[in-house]
Amino acid sequence: MYERALASEARRLRLDFLFSYQPVPGTVIFAGYGNRLLDRDDRGLRRESDGFFLKLGYLFRM
Repeated sequence: MYERALASEARRLRLDFLFSYQPVPGTVIFAGYGNRLLDRDDRGLRRESDGFFLKLGYLFRM
């Protein structure tokens, strides 16, 4: 026997930011931040998760 699922409504918002910097040609730095916000019960958005990252790139020349 199967039971019907109850209706569920959750509003979600995802924010992502990316910063890049190229001090000299061949070298680049990326930094980013992202988070997810969730509103389950109309009391406002609550932070669900955060994420950070950093990436450095360098071009080796011979």
